[in-house]
Amino acid sequence: MNRALSRLFDATTASEVEEALAAGESIEQLNRRRETPLTVACAQGKIDVLETLLSHGADPEGRNGLSMSTPLLKACEKGNAGVVECLLRFKADPNGRDRGGQTTPLSVACRKNDQAIVALLIRHGADWEGFAIKGRPLILWACEMGFLDVVSALLDRGADPNSADMVAKTCLMYAAEKGHTDVIDRLIVAGADANAMNGGGWTALTCASIHGFVDIVERLLQHGVDVNAATTSGNTPLRWVCDRGHVDVVDRLLQHGADINICDVTETSPFSVACEKGHIGIVDRLIIYGASIDATNRSGWTALMFASEMGQEEVVARLISMNAEVNAANASLRTPLMLACMKNQVGTVKILLENGADVTLRDKDDKTALDLTLNEAIREMLNRS
Repeated sequence: MNRALSRLFDATTASEVEEALAAGESIEQLNRRRETPLTVACAQGKIDVLETLLSHGADPEGRNGLSMSTPLLKACEKGNAGVVECLLRFKADPNGRDRGGQTTPLSVACRKNDQAIVALLIRHGADWEGFAIKGRPLILWACEMGFLDVVSALLDRGADPNSADMVAKTCLMYAAEKGHTDVIDRLIVAGADANAMNGGGWTALTCASIHGFVDIVERLLQHGVDVNAATTSGNTPLRWVCDRGHVDVVDRLLQHGADINICDVTETSPFSVACEKGHIGIVDRLIIYGASIDATNRSGWTALMFASEMGQEEVVARLISMNAEVNAANASLRTPLMLACMKNQVGTVKILLENGADVTLRDKDDKTALDLTLNEAIREMLNRS
């Protein structure tokens, strides 16, 4: 290339481009890297230079440079949304592939998690219907990432708001478990089914509840989602939040009619789960809503047994104050005291003994609480009782 005819590569303004072209420079000339002025302008992000070159006939599809890549592919790789928009406005092919035929502008932008460019490409005709990320439709990826602009662009072009992956996990579920409230709102407006279940019986409400996203829980409940929908293991949203300790979510679920008596497949109640985990705030709320203090699961375990084994002293004290049966025995004939002794829960043993726990009772193996512990502090308390 003649250095006298290289002003196009150095142009920083539209007027400099006009002057270089008026002086006879070729708009498709190549530099030492076999790049055109358009390619250089794209790399440098000079939008006014780029627009002027394109308006004078520069080829937006011209493959040049060492990689023989298109300007649009390079702009997507650079992450320059302004350059991408300009090229698309001048009819660059949003589906143009690289020399190997594998890479498209959309695949590049998705790999870089570039929401703005992905949305631009879709709105300018990129083939999204045949595009998948890790085997999932593009809209599922966008919902998981929280890319509202991409979700909106896809929905505007006919994407199914109820799209799901191979295990029936839907757009709403992906957005709900990540806390993307704005995406949830957009999907609901587009007609997403809030009660859809995946293969394990999970709904979007289950996903949001587990992670404590109270705003999403509220939105889903307002749109008629089943508050008592249970998974295949029998776990309702209430049961999950009793495990995780999200008090504000518990409040919303109870206010919208969550049934505190629905148990999981082991017949363990949400109340017992909250007691086992030591979530005293949830325990108190469930008591107000009428939780059965001495209800048992399939193995005969009461809430007090669960709390005693885990050493949840505040919960143990609260249950006893609500007249929980201190000497109730499970299917193995083990009492709360025995369970606490087996786990060396010194503080819990003290509370139970102070409230009438019977040290003489025996389990199915004919062992007393004293036989079930080697903890010296506990043994001393038991011997004094």
